[in-house]
Amino acid sequence: MRAAGQPGPRVLMVDDVDVNLLAMEGQLASLDCELVRARSGNEALRQLLRGQFAVMLLDVQMPGMDGYEVARHTRENPATRGVPIIFVTAMHESEEHIRRGYDRGAFDFLFKPINPYVLRSKVQVFLDLFLNQQNLNREIAAHEQTLVEVKRLSKFKSQFLANMSHELRTPLNAIIGFSEILADDHTAGALSPQQKEQIGYVLDSGRHLLALINDVLDLARVEAGRIELHEEWVSPRSLLDATRDLGYALGLKQGVDLEVVAADDLPALFIDPVRMKQVLFNLLSNAIKFTPRGGRVLVTATGDRDACRLAVQDTGVGIAEEDLPRLFREFERIEPKAGTRPEGTGLGLALTKRLVELQGGSIAVTSTPGRGSTFTVTLPYGRP
Repeated sequence: MRAAGQPGPRVLMVDDVDVNLLAMEGQLASLDCELVRARSGNEALRQLLRGQFAVMLLDVQMPGMDGYEVARHTRENPATRGVPIIFVTAMHESEEHIRRGYDRGAFDFLFKPINPYVLRSKVQVFLDLFLNQQNLNREIAAHEQTLVEVKRLSKFKSQFLANMSHELRTPLNAIIGFSEILADDHTAGALSPQQKEQIGYVLDSGRHLLALINDVLDLARVEAGRIELHEEWVSPRSLLDATRDLGYALGLKQGVDLEVVAADDLPALFIDPVRMKQVLFNLLSNAIKFTPRGGRVLVTATGDRDACRLAVQDTGVGIAEEDLPRLFREFERIEPKAGTRPEGTGLGLALTKRLVELQGGSIAVTSTPGRGSTFTVTLPYGRP
C-alpha cells in the first residue's frame, strides 16, 4: 500500500503500434498506477530520465531502436538501470531471442496476444515491490535523520557536561583547599574535636564530589572524542604494583585484605599508564567497597601470546545475573541485595569500559551473588 498523499507508481508502456498501447492501457486500467506511453525506443529512454518507474513493458520488435537496444541503454545508465523490464514479444520468438532478452536484463516475458489476467498479475508484483521499496527508503531516511539528531544531541550533552564539570571544579577545589587548611593544626590553629570532625566531613564530601565530577568530565571527553592518550610501553607488573600502592590504604580502612599476583615475564603493553591505572583503581575501589570486612581482593596479571589479562577478583556481595547487562551503562546504579548502600552515580564502570576500549581492549565480568565478582580487562600485546 502507498501512504496517503503519495503519488501512484508509474508504468512505462513502450510500443510503436498505438492499438497495442491502447489495449495494454485498457487491461491495466484497474490497477492503482499511472500509465505512461512511449512510441519509440528513444522516447522510452527520455521518459525513463523524467522520473521513477515501477516497471517497463517493452516491445521487442520496433523500428529504429528495438527493445534489446532500449534495454541495453537502460542498464548502462546508472539513473535507469534499476527499472525492471518485461519484454513483450510474439509467440514465435526463438529460444535464442528469449535468452538474448534475459542477457539484456529482462525480468520477465509476455507473449502476444497478451492474457489480461497474466499482464495485471505480473505488473502488480512490480507495483508492490516499488511501493515497498519506497516505504523502506522513507524509513531509512527517517532513521538516518533520527541518528543525525541523536548525534547532535549527544555532542551537545557531552559539551554541556564538560563545561559544567569544569566550572564546578574551580569552586570545589577552593572548598577542599580551605578545608585542608582548617584541618591542619599547624596552619590555621587548633580546632576542637567536634570542629575537626565536622571539617573532616566537609573535606571527605568535597573529595568525593570532585572524584564524581572528574568522572563526568572524563566521560564527556570520551564521548566527544576529545580525550588524549599518552601511550608508552608499560610492564603489567608495574601496573599492578602501582594499583596495589593506590588501594592499600583503602583496603586497610575497610578491613579488606589486598593481594597482587603478577608474573615477571609478561610482555610489555603499549598503553596509556595513567588511564590504565585509573581503570584498575576504579575496579579495585569497587571491589573493596562491595566486600565485607574480613574479605579479600585479588588482583592478577596473566597472559598468552596474544593478550594480557588483568583481573580484579573479590569475595564480596556479588551481582545478580539479571543485573550484569546494566553494569557498564552510564548513570546505572545496582544496589546489592544485602549490605551497604555505596555512594556514586554509576559512572565509574561506564568510564572504565570506555577507557579500556580506547586502548584496544575489552572488559568482562563474572559474578555469583554472595560469593563475589571478577572483572577481567583483556589488552592485546603490541601496538594497536
